[in-house]
Amino acid sequence: MDSYISVRSTMDDRAVPDLSDVRLARVIRFTLADAIYRSCSRLTRRSAAAIVDEVFCEIIDGLRRDEKVVLSGFGTFRLKRKPLRIGRNPRTGDRHQIAARTIVTFRASKSLRQRLGRSGKANAPQVSRKQSKASSSGRENETSI
Repeated sequence: MDSYISVRSTMDDRAVPDLSDVRLARVIRFTLADAIYRSCSRLTRRSAAAIVDEVFCEIIDGLRRDEKVVLSGFGTFRLKRKPLRIGRNPRTGDRHQIAARTIVTFRASKSLRQRLGRSGKANAPQVSRKQSKASSSGRENETSI
């Protein structure tokens, strides 16, 4: 459920959400801008918000140019094109056409996954290529050189 945030007036007479008693379950543009504002004493809230908006604009512009956007230590945004395909309504079984579309994908960097404690392969057993080839061919007891 979304919480409503009360608005108070600041010293520069602009409306700013009062976050003192509200715990947000997600990070929004305002929280990013507020973090920048608090970490750099020479910035105004408006300039911190402009920095956040400019970062998002650069990511969007890069994707529009069909480039992958790499934020070192954070992750990579890419466009993925999904072709036209035939889908099926699971309830009725009717088949219908799903239009081709382009989606944005994000892959977290290795350092971000480690900082979050999720390496992505933590639970998967470590298997070498030789072992996986042998097991897929049904020859577990043979070793290849």
